[in-house]
Amino acid sequence: MILVSLLPTEQKNPSTGNHRKPPVELWFVGDDDFSIRMRQAIIAAFESSPDFDLQEENKPKNLIVTIPENVGWKKIGKRTKVFYSVEFSTSDDGVFSIRKGWCWHNEYATCANQILRQARIAARTLPR
Repeated sequence: MILVSLLPTEQKNPSTGNHRKPPVELWFVGDDDFSIRMRQAIIAAFESSPDFDLQEENKPKNLIVTIPENVGWKKIGKRTKVFYSVEFSTSDDGVFSIRKGWCWHNEYATCANQILRQARIAARTLPR
């Protein structure tokens, strides 16, 4: 006899033992082309990451990753450098970390992976 469960199981992160994956919310403010492309890359990075449980509902203790404004950019020769600022917060404790970074305009996944790495660090240092 083979038993199969169709009920959802608790998601655990194998690298942290039996701890649940940290719940994360992604918030974006920017509305220009560079910011929209950055948003798409960040969402894709978090969706494909086994380290976070993406949430759509704002709950206390969720890690909130916010791109608080349009990304900046600067033309350098034939390339465009895109600059970002990201805030890490919780709804109950506010912003506890701000990081900055950059990538080339055609390499948004690079910025998204930088933010994902920074979010892993932020998740470990969440105010309790």
